[in-house]
Amino acid sequence: MRSAFFEFNVARTALFLARGGLDVVNHNIASQGPGFSRQFIEHRALPALNLRDGRGMYGTGAQIYGVGQHRNVFLDHKFWNERSTLGRFQAQAQQLRVLEMGLNELRGADSPTGGVGTTTGFGLFFNSLQNLSTNAGDSVYRVNVLQTASTLQSFVHNMAQTMRRQQIDANTEVHIMVGRINGLGNQIASLNEQIARTELTGSRANDLRDSRARLIDELSLLVNVSIIETERNEDFAAGMFPEPEQRGLSKLHFRVMINGQDFVSGGNINLLETVARPAGAERNPTDVVGLFDIQFRGGRQFDMYSPQLRGQLRGLLDVRDGNNGTHISMAVTAGDFNGTVLTIPAPHRDDLNDQGRITLFNYDDRVIEIDYTNLVWNPGTPGNQPFFTLTVDTFPPNFDPANLNRIEIGRTTNFKGIPHYMNQFNTLVRTFADAMNYGLNRNGQPIPGAVPAGNRDVSHVPGNVLHNMFVLGDDSNPNWRSQAFLNFGVNEILMQNPDWLAVSSNNNTGESFNDVILGFLAVNNYSGLFAQGRLQDFLISISGELGVDLRQALRFEENYNDIVQSVDIQRISVMGVDTSEEIVNMMRFQHIYQAAAQLINVIDGIYDLTINRLGNF
Repeated sequence: MRSAFFEFNVARTALFLARGGLDVVNHNIASQGPGFSRQFIEHRALPALNLRDGRGMYGTGAQIYGVGQHRNVFLDHKFWNERSTLGRFQAQAQQLRVLEMGLNELRGADSPTGGVGTTTGFGLFFNSLQNLSTNAGDSVYRVNVLQTASTLQSFVHNMAQTMRRQQIDANTEVHIMVGRINGLGNQIASLNEQIARTELTGSRANDLRDSRARLIDELSLLVNVSIIETERNEDFAAGMFPEPEQRGLSKLHFRVMINGQDFVSGGNINLLETVARPAGAERNPTDVVGLFDIQFRGGRQFDMYSPQLRGQLRGLLDVRDGNNGTHISMAVTAGDFNGTVLTIPAPHRDDLNDQGRITLFNYDDRVIEIDYTNLVWNPGTPGNQPFFTLTVDTFPPNFDPANLNRIEIGRTTNFKGIPHYMNQFNTLVRTFADAMNYGLNRNGQPIPGAVPAGNRDVSHVPGNVLHNMFVLGDDSNPNWRSQAFLNFGVNEILMQNPDWLAVSSNNNTGESFNDVILGFLAVNNYSGLFAQGRLQDFLISISGELGVDLRQALRFEENYNDIVQSVDIQRISVMGVDTSEEIVNMMRFQHIYQAAAQLINVIDGIYDLTINRLGNF
């Protein structure tokens, strides 16, 4: 049986419904902004009452049972996915732009800074040789040649230091970015706990969920993320508790994965950490000592060179470590092992570090990274391939060499990063110094009588060390790690004794015969000096290669920025607040409220007439 004041109660529910709707509209208008999801009231009709004759039912009004939010999960995931790709190309473009500014010195006076660069340095050096060719007996011209060679050395060293500084800066950014990723993860884990507590009553923690989504937006720019929210109450997931009052039985568990690995799970987080590589364990021979590897705390592996890794972290690692694939990658068999000593035939690189990290790939796709020591290089003999042996540290439990498929040493990305361009400069100075020292002036002679008799037979490499114009560290070492452009320099013996500079291949003709100087000059225009052609061609190719890579990164950055903005517009069309739409909702709820209030006045008049007036009869 319905109450005597039944109609008042129905109208009262309409007042509360309208007031709740106005409150939500008010919140939407006040809170609209980036990351906020438009909210709405969830309402339903209250259980109806049967008529007295059982042939119908009275409606009992409506009630608000929750506040929902407009959000499209599919668009969120698409936004996060595209944003991580954008982050990768943003970081690449930023780092390559800095690298290009450093390599602008290659173009010398043609560079935006208008400075004197490496290309100009080579030009000045060969100009001084040209002058010497016509004044072979004049010590002043010899001094000028050596001084311009010293200037060239300074340009090369400056280029080396520029790239090393950028690698250090990129390494620092990697460390900072790992800290940012951890900070965002900690905030997400904290919000997960707050959301879980809030939703124990069956309410939806909309604003907290928006805050969490904003953090994921930011995280997705740094590293690729995957979001998984699962229902751990199997009965609830099966639909056994459909009523709003039963929402509190839900046990939602929110997980965030980065690079396909667990990062945040509910209120727990697997923090990342950076670990500096010890000296001798560099992945590229030109790497700065102490570059950071990334792992989860506790030593769990984080695959920082996974092809699936994206975000700004991937872009930084591309530029910091990218060696264009110049690392050992080859098939091996159990027969290559003798205990923990591994023999690897025919490597295409002989500049590996004496100790470092080796990656083992099994047929079952297991990936194992362990350290190696005692690398011994054997250049082989005529008719036999070169090989090297290394000692692998303790193998993991249950390791079976028979299951080994291939190995990688010095594994980094195939991107053309700083190590790639440093290796290009290594090729430059090694080839140039070899051509100048051992190719064209091997039989060169100094000014007759200039070299003391006791020093004439000092040998270092083929040819006389006293006549070598350039040095590259320890040339007697068959491993070329020391022969890098960091060690490129002018022979100090010649700097102190300019008259010892060889100009003639015939000791009898002396300085009047300048065939060696002409040979020096021929190096500048020798088309077979590099695979790219002449010296100038090689220098241009380095600058051009970097320019192509930068333009590609900028183009991809622009394309993915457009894609991200397009997806974001779609997201906003679902979750964004439209002021005009909210005004319409405000007017609708206002009219509902006014109608319900008017209805109460009408019912009040009916009851007043019935009780106070008709009651007197």
